[in-house]
Amino acid sequence: MALDYIPDTITEEQFFDKVFAKTKSQRALTTTVTHIRHFKFYCKDVYKKEAIEILQDLKDHVAKTQSIAKVLTFLDGWRRWALKEHPDVKYRFGKDFRNERALGALHSNSLKAYFSGIRKYVHQVGGIRLYDEGIKMSLDLPEARSSFEAEDIAPLTAKQARLIIENTNSAQAISFYHFMNDTAFREAEAIAVQEKNINWQADPVEVYLEEAKSKGKRTKGWRYLRPETAQRLKLLCNGDPEHFPFKDYDTQTIVNKAHNYLSQFRRATNLLGLTEKTSTGRFKINLHSWRKRCGTEFAKANDEAAAHGYLRHKKDLGQYMLYTSDEKRDMFLKAMTCLAIDEVDKEKAKTSAERKKTIELEKTIDEKLRDAKLKENNLITPELITKIAQLVKDDISIRA
Repeated sequence: MALDYIPDTITEEQFFDKVFAKTKSQRALTTTVTHIRHFKFYCKDVYKKEAIEILQDLKDHVAKTQSIAKVLTFLDGWRRWALKEHPDVKYRFGKDFRNERALGALHSNSLKAYFSGIRKYVHQVGGIRLYDEGIKMSLDLPEARSSFEAEDIAPLTAKQARLIIENTNSAQAISFYHFMNDTAFREAEAIAVQEKNINWQADPVEVYLEEAKSKGKRTKGWRYLRPETAQRLKLLCNGDPEHFPFKDYDTQTIVNKAHNYLSQFRRATNLLGLTEKTSTGRFKINLHSWRKRCGTEFAKANDEAAAHGYLRHKKDLGQYMLYTSDEKRDMFLKAMTCLAIDEVDKEKAKTSAERKKTIELEKTIDEKLRDAKLKENNLITPELITKIAQLVKDDISIRA
């Protein structure tokens, strides 16, 4: 054929290059590599063949039969295989890949995300295009739950958070934990924060998550820091807008630094006996537990819908984005006492909240007096001020 010299597929290396070029995220690339590695394990374990060989055979079959039935059967087999543990399938992980682990079962929450990457791989590298209709009919892929109350990972209690920090030697790691506790950033998102993303002039201090650094487009936006966290973060900054406070050096990869934080976290949790695992072999208490803690405590102070919005979960994000900046800030201020980790910080948060209420009360009284033009008419008496203050307090109490 005249166009045989133009391939209709790309190489695996080109596939991964496209992932990085689109997302500009090392974390997104690593995630996609993990998904494809899992798919390759399936091919070797069940069919004793390399993935690319099977895809080539399936591509030839589709060309001859004009049917993708076998492709869908093959992928549905992966779905069923993925939900089981495979003690004989081993893989290496960790810094320098020195550790070895048996392949565990995927949580149903993860299935759809894994399949999304595999589907693109099958299309772009394997040359087999799949349509939504066929997938929906042949593959039962459950929707991932977005709730911060998901069963597999447990939120940290204030006591657990406090003990983990007490058993951590690194000031940078401690600041990192406080930061995730307040912002609900994922570890990769937190490591990717640069000084230019921090608004020190805001009260409370704000941190912006850029779209390119977030796990999904919806997770971008402003989050807030408690005064203690902001003070700790300030010590890690050097005044360079491009500096990454949570890295050891600015060119360090997110994956490498994430391994460092995970090692420090696991060292502390092992000492404390926080080693219980889920049915899929994951630790119930892990770095993601800081994000879970933020969602849980934010819900206590406000409500579950507000917590989902703050964590940028699709379920309530639309409603959350309708709030004004002041309303979002007030929600966080309301949650600060719950988010506080040590007892002294909790007392500071309570005092701060009470002081803000007092300021709000005084401001409201002043506005009411001004609106009534009592100052100009010299009609102010101590008794009148007391009466107005009581009316305002009653008003605020009713609205609360």
